[in-house]
Amino acid sequence: MLEGRGIPCRKKTGRFHAPCISTFHYALKDVAVETLEDPFAEWTRTQVPDDKPLALDGKVLRGSY
Repeated sequence: MLEGRGIPCRKKTGRFHAPCISTFHYALKDVAVETLEDPFAEWTRTQVPDDKPLALDGKVLRGSY
């Protein structure tokens, strides 16, 4: 998946690594919320079967405060 997105393979480990959080921050900071809101909502609907409730909580994210 990362290879198809142009993410380079690290020579030392031979693995593809996703960009760090700072990269996402700088790439998305000027994007309007409305641009991502509908596609994210649609993707979320495909991940949760039968309209079951989904709780998104950032407390378990690594590095969260």
